[in-house]
Amino acid sequence: MRIRRGWTVAVAGLAALTGASELAQWAASATPQPPSGDCAVLVLGYPSASDGSPTPLQKARVDAGVQAVRKHRCDLIVFTGGAAHNAHRESDAMAALAAPSLAGSPVRIAVESAARNTWENVRYSLPLLQGHARIFIASEGLHARRARRYLCRQLPAMCESTFVAASARPWRMLPYRLVSSLYELQAWIRDSSASGG
Repeated sequence: MRIRRGWTVAVAGLAALTGASELAQWAASATPQPPSGDCAVLVLGYPSASDGSPTPLQKARVDAGVQAVRKHRCDLIVFTGGAAHNAHRESDAMAALAAPSLAGSPVRIAVESAARNTWENVRYSLPLLQGHARIFIASEGLHARRARRYLCRQLPAMCESTFVAASARPWRMLPYRLVSSLYELQAWIRDSSASGG
């Protein structure tokens, strides 16, 4: 009986944590809808598999970026990320995934292949994004929100014109999304401490 009760508490706790994670991701994805046109999309990198094949997270971020380009009629999509975790450059792999979907469209594809973390994703991509009235950042909701926070620190003048373009939320990615939510909470606490609040 005691073992069964322990399992019940554990399952209920995991369900509550998963629900809180999904709610946080959804809330981070909520963004006002700005006018369309004169915009660029920044797609944050994620590692390829060790053999260079695309991962589900790469596909989800690319899909979010392509959807944002189409929805908001942007003329530029930037993929960012170097070979931070294996021999394959994240930006190249993700740009290759997007190319067939954007073939024949007026959308330009650019890559930034030096960044090794989210802060650098933003920093090294800003020169490619200059000249656009609006920027959309494509990733999971909380991750895109963190990148927007970094952009606001690095280029305050564009803060109010930068928006989140969150990736879809397939249920098969729930374990990753739970871990990601906990990581983003840790990053938020770290960043808040570093900036004095």
